[in-house]
Amino acid sequence: ELDGAVSPAMLLINAFQGLYVWDALYQERAILSTMDITTEGFGFMLAFGDLAWVPFTYSLQARYIVENDPQWGPVGLGGIFALHALGYYIFRASN
Repeated sequence: ELDGAVSPAMLLINAFQGLYVWDALYQERAILSTMDITTEGFGFMLAFGDLAWVPFTYSLQARYIVENDPQWGPVGLGGIFALHALGYYIFRASN
C-alpha cells in the first residue's frame, strides 16, 4: 500500500479473489454450460468483457483499499468474511 505495509483488509480481498480464481479453475467444466456461452457463443461481447471489463472491475476493490484503507478491526473483518462465506455458499448451492 502507500505506507509499505499490507493491511488486513487487503489480505482479505486478495484471499477472496484467490478463492474466486481457484473456484473458476476447479469448476471449469461448469463454465461451458453457462447461459452466455450456450446462447451467444464466443463473440465480441464476451471477448471484450474478458479483456477489458473483467480486469477493470476485479481490481477496483484492491485499488479502493490502497487509497482509502478502512482500518477495520477483527470484528469488522470477521463480519465481512462471514458475509462473503454466506454469498459464496449461496453461489455454489445455486449453480
